[in-house]
Amino acid sequence: MPFSFSSLSHPHPRPAALPQRLSRTTPLLFLFLLIRHTTAQYHHPHRNVHGDGEGDPPRSLYLISHTDFCLFGPPSPLPSNTSSISQINRDVVSWCTDRRHGNRVVPEGTLNGVTYVKTNSWVQVSGTGDFTKINIPAGDQGAQFDSVGNTPDGAVLYTTDDNQAASWVTMISSTIYCVRACSDAQYCPTVYDEMGCYFFTSNGIGWDGVYQDCVGDEGDPPGVYVDEGGQTVTYTQGGGWPTFSIPARRPPGQLFRQALLARQQGARNRWASRGWAGGRRGEQ
Repeated sequence: MPFSFSSLSHPHPRPAALPQRLSRTTPLLFLFLLIRHTTAQYHHPHRNVHGDGEGDPPRSLYLISHTDFCLFGPPSPLPSNTSSISQINRDVVSWCTDRRHGNRVVPEGTLNGVTYVKTNSWVQVSGTGDFTKINIPAGDQGAQFDSVGNTPDGAVLYTTDDNQAASWVTMISSTIYCVRACSDAQYCPTVYDEMGCYFFTSNGIGWDGVYQDCVGDEGDPPGVYVDEGGQTVTYTQGGGWPTFSIPARRPPGQLFRQALLARQQGARNRWASRGWAGGRRGEQ
């Protein structure tokens, strides 16, 4: 049962005068007030309690809804001799849409669209925007960060305020982003860092001007598709470009129409578009 002050009250009033118990009651009352004061000072250990995002680099990501999520970006504009987020050796910080997490706040006007999808095995947020506002250089093809081999120091991802994801992948360029957290690691492969968000999300990053929460089916893991011979295979990065048969199966529920729309938009959205929020992993 949740803790409540009412559960501590006595069912019957005590007599007004019990001087013989005063010596016992007073220390207990003092101890109760001390505990209450101490717990009131508690803060989640993964939050920046100062709320300004300017102290030690906060690298916790949150993926909770289309209005509450975080992205990685440089803490300040990159020097003139650095042209990509992939070159800054994972020296990134988290930029969040909700200031309650205490991290840096995504500036107004950065996001052009946000689509959040929740399935039984993974949750994801994706869309487009102007990420020069969080210090990613214009035209930057982007980088991938993940929970396996390209993790910024201290980085974790929460799918609720206190539920830490075991597997996650995030890609971001100057114009496109996607973040996915998985309870089943096969839906969060980290080997497609050069393919980008359109590949990773089955062309389902969302629409500009649309901000939505969706519930869907898992679909196939990224990279799993049916080849021209009708065989289900797993694509290997660097082994030639996949064809438009990807995805052969229906993508997650409410994003089916978006996948069809993306196919109609031609080369700009094609699976094999390097540099659309992927590019390469952050350099070690």
